[in-house]
Parts: sequence; structure tokens; C-alpha cells
Amino acid sequence: MISVRVVVPSSAGPAPLPRPETSERREAAAATPESDDTVIRRVVATYARAIEAKDLALFRSVKPNMTADEQRRIEQGFRAVVSQQVSMNVISIEPRGSDALVHVRRRDTIQAGGRQQVTESLQTITLTRTVSGWVIREIR
Repeated sequence: MISVRVVVPSSAGPAPLPRPETSERREAAAATPESDDTVIRRVVATYARAIEAKDLALFRSVKPNMTADEQRRIEQGFRAVVSQQVSMNVISIEPRGSDALVHVRRRDTIQAGGRQQVTESLQTITLTRTVSGWVIREIR
């Protein structure tokens, strides 16, 4: 489970209809890059989704520098649990040049051996900006 907070503004009347898409609006949207903050949050959400889905390829998409030992441990973890829900709340993002430290509060609800276990922890995730975008370099 990935935590997402949605804020719906109250309004006095019906919502206005969206303006038709124009080539100028598409070009302006394409020219406006996403902020590093937005992309980093998406990488953290993908990391949580990869764990929940037990998807090694998805995991590798956000942490491509995984060692053989890391991969083995992750695969063992995937096999050891029936299901795992992961909630990650970003506490802070500290940009450091081409790196960023992301502090997250993590809550795992694990089903294994016919029992449910809940663990909470704080993690520091180091991300690095590459040519293709932000990726996880280290998870502590």
C-alpha cells in the first residue's frame, strides 16, 4: 500500500470544463520539466511498489546498480513473504549537487507464515542524477 494524500478543494458551483488541448499548450507542457522533488518522490513510490509487487525488474529500474548479493537478498525476501504492503512517507529531501538524500518513514505490513507483522522504520535513501534521470544509489 502506497500512501497518497489527495486534497479536493471545496467549490460553490460545478467545476469548470477543461480547456481544449492545443499544440501550444502541449509544447509548453513538454518544455516545462518536472521538478527534481517530483521525480525523486516518484522514484521512492516506485521503490515501494516494486517491493509490494515482488517485481525485481521494477526494483532494478530505480536501483540499476544492484549487486548480485543485493539481488539474492531481495529475491529471498520476496520468497519469504506471502504479501507485503509498504507505506513510505517522505520526511525530507536534501539536494547535494548531483545527489539527494531522502529521509522516509516506512511502515511495512507483512503476511508470512500465517501471521501478520507490522514494522516501522526510518530510512535514508541516496539518489543520484544520471543521464536518464534520478536513480537509487544506496538504501540505509
